[in-house]
Amino acid sequence: MRAPLGMAHEVQLGVADGAAALACSIVPVSALSPGSTHPSSPASAPSDSHATTAEARCRALSDAGWQLLRERAALREAKICFETALHARLQAFGHDDVRHAVGLRDLAALVHAEGDTSRAKALLEQALSIYDRQQPSMPCERAVCLNELGAVLQSLGRIDAAGEAYASALAVLRERLPAGLEVAACANNLGRMFHDLGDLASCEPQYRQALELRTDQLGGEHPLTAESINNVGTLLDSVGDLEGARAFLERALLVVGHRRPEGHPDIAQIRNNLGRLLYSAGRPAEAVAHIEAALASFQTCLGRDHVITAQVSNNLALVYEALGRLDEALERARESVDVFERRYGADHPNVATALNNVGCALLRRGDVAGAERTHRRALDIRRRSLRAGHPVTAHSLTNLGMALQVQGNAAEALKAHAEALAILEPARGAAHPETGQARNNVGAVLCALGRYDAARSQFASAAQIFETCYGAHPATAQAHDNLGALLLAEQAAQEALPHLRRAVQINRGIFGEGHPGLAASLINLGLALHAAGALEEAERGLREAVAILRARGDRGLEIASALTSLAELDLDQDRPQPAQAHFREAAALWETLAGAADPRAQQCRDMARMLRASAGSDAP
Repeated sequence: MRAPLGMAHEVQLGVADGAAALACSIVPVSALSPGSTHPSSPASAPSDSHATTAEARCRALSDAGWQLLRERAALREAKICFETALHARLQAFGHDDVRHAVGLRDLAALVHAEGDTSRAKALLEQALSIYDRQQPSMPCERAVCLNELGAVLQSLGRIDAAGEAYASALAVLRERLPAGLEVAACANNLGRMFHDLGDLASCEPQYRQALELRTDQLGGEHPLTAESINNVGTLLDSVGDLEGARAFLERALLVVGHRRPEGHPDIAQIRNNLGRLLYSAGRPAEAVAHIEAALASFQTCLGRDHVITAQVSNNLALVYEALGRLDEALERARESVDVFERRYGADHPNVATALNNVGCALLRRGDVAGAERTHRRALDIRRRSLRAGHPVTAHSLTNLGMALQVQGNAAEALKAHAEALAILEPARGAAHPETGQARNNVGAVLCALGRYDAARSQFASAAQIFETCYGAHPATAQAHDNLGALLLAEQAAQEALPHLRRAVQINRGIFGEGHPGLAASLINLGLALHAAGALEEAERGLREAVAILRARGDRGLEIASALTSLAELDLDQDRPQPAQAHFREAAALWETLAGAADPRAQQCRDMARMLRASAGSDAP
């Protein structure tokens, strides 16, 4: 009996107004129209016509830079405008003038979009020091600058410092500009921080306020309003409301599509998030086109070495893995790890996210030891860099547990999956799909330990959650598959068959022919049919499963299980030669996966030797 577990693949979110987010706006922070924070008559400003002319020229350069940045995503040309304006302001007004601070902030937004967070931080700190010397005359300008600095600090992984900056800025802005777009920008960034932390309850009011303010001030067809619509959509995806999420994301894409040219990062951001949603809905074949298009846009605008490009590439890796394109998946995920390590350092949470997908692809390819090492490293990074009880730490525990389970270490696997469930249930809620998947995984390990009553309870809870949230979805199929496998282990093959047929039906309908998800459910159905005496139908299903897995180069748990089952079926149909061949191949796979001492490897070797001896074969 095989009860498949569910790996915790990770798609990084795309939310607006921050370069640390996957598909952020190309303008990382500012929600203000170009020039709207430029002081018209600061206390230090000269009043002569030369100064007025100089400032007008600088404003024109800045406005041109923002137009290039927002409308065309032309980073290089925009940077020239901002650097020229900054130099002109410095020459005309000096280091301590607030107009110099405005130029520093403009350039900081540009270099943040480029991914140069260290330089962006230095520029914003310099601007903030200018505003500090102007206090209390410019509290709102200082608060907007502090919000922008918070977004950069968040990109650098300094979450506590970012949260303090957002809270301080928002307190000032809500008091002085309660209905302003400045409040919307700050609330949006604070919401993004809560979203990244997995605190969805705190995230929602921030995103909703940003959307309400932008809709009131700009209307429903403005790109900034579309960014907030996008963000609410990603939040709904995270809480499991896939239909609601899709409605918001499609609305955002419609708005942005009317205001931006094809290939613009604002469009790419939403296409990535639609791809994420389709992946969550168990439709990777539809997701892949959206994420590939988003990746092409970001590669063109930002380059291959940008962190946002790497994040989208990492998303594409897990979609490729779901489609069985394992070599491509591994290549994409490793590229993302390389970029994140060079940009952020080896211990950044984004490195762990990419490592997670490397580990999942390695496990599917049969490199169980490599998968375990990779998931242990990801878990270590997350334990050290994220708050206790963060949901993505549970993802690393889930995947480590799966690698341990494949190696036959069920006791340690159970500890990992139980800890993941203990994190996810309070963090996500008892009825959330991630909680359902964690229950499914705990049940699978309990099955391996022979604790069937406890496993049945976990599977039943998981099935109820998935049926309610998803209906016909791969997770629902997996729950039926596991319930059927459990019943089969309890010698109730006839009772198991409806569950296992339902799993095959869902997976065939969602994935189509030739998908590894279909192969996994065919294996358990084949076992049940064998036990029920339907040998011909069992053989058809198992051979289909083996053919799918061979075609995809799979060397993991599924093909080892399928070959073992096919060998046993050969024996029951009095076909010793194919049985011997299948047992030998299965033994080699189990040995690769779990070592020569693994009981499954030993049993298959012993059966192959017995059949060879019975036939009087001299074959090695």
